[in-house]
Amino acid sequence: MTLNLNLNGVALKYTSATLAAASTNSIPVITFFLALLLGMETLKVRTRTGVAKLVEVVICLGGVATLAFYKGPHFKFLCFFKHLLKGQNQHPATSSSSHKSWAKGCFLMLSSNFTWSIWLVFQTIIMKSYPSKLMFTALQCLQSSIQSLVVAVAVERDLEEWKLGWNMRLLAVTYCVIACIWLDF
Repeated sequence: MTLNLNLNGVALKYTSATLAAASTNSIPVITFFLALLLGMETLKVRTRTGVAKLVEVVICLGGVATLAFYKGPHFKFLCFFKHLLKGQNQHPATSSSSHKSWAKGCFLMLSSNFTWSIWLVFQTIIMKSYPSKLMFTALQCLQSSIQSLVVAVAVERDLEEWKLGWNMRLLAVTYCVIACIWLDF
């Protein structure tokens, strides 16, 4: 969970919230493929359920790709051929730093979704031998909190940045406490 959330946060610096929302919808597809590879899921293409699974995968990936291409950087294919004819070896889409940042952000977002999918598959395996779901969830959150603290201390060493004042940081912490923790109970 810690790796997923940190990769997601860094990816948001390079891309947009639209891409993050769209790519998050690929988590069920990635999880399905991982479960299929590990033999936890079966796909029988000749049955209705198998065809339905395939249609859902195609629709999900189509939606993610549509939003990524719609909101992503525009590639100028005609300029690419023009540069080839002139003998320049640099692709116009990679010559701009914004295009490189977008590609880096997409890779980080996909990595974030992949780590979350791996965690979902591992949860299935763990829950078969560890029946207490609430205790497992509490231990998972505690472990992720400790790991996040270690990462935060390693990244931000300035003590002034850790102080809460009457600003957006206090509002963000308050929102997390109310919306993420208190409302779950």
